[in-house]
Amino acid sequence: MGSQLHLSDPQAAAVRADAVEQRDLLVAELESFWDLHSNISLQKSSSGGLRDDDSEKLVHLGAEVFAKARVHDPKTVFMYVGLGFYVQCSLDESLKLAEDNIQRLQQKKALLDQFLQGDF
Repeated sequence: MGSQLHLSDPQAAAVRADAVEQRDLLVAELESFWDLHSNISLQKSSSGGLRDDDSEKLVHLGAEVFAKARVHDPKTVFMYVGLGFYVQCSLDESLKLAEDNIQRLQQKKALLDQFLQGDF
């Protein structure tokens, strides 16, 4: 059994509300990385796949928003790594980055779940 916080009712409610909000944000980010992982896996396993012909494709930007784009090199993707930086990596490298992020976010979510259940 972990330690107990000694907060007044309003303070405890505010801490709990913040934890719930953080958990919701983590779940949304997890879903985003699961989608990314699925899309990259599909791209890798696709027999036809994208060709290196610079043809125009419909690209998912997120939140059900799509745009037409030219895909110059379908064997690499740009992954956001934080602080406004992106890295260009192979499909295998991007899968590994997505998996690492999924694992990290699942661990954070587990801690928040444990906190919200009062077992911290």
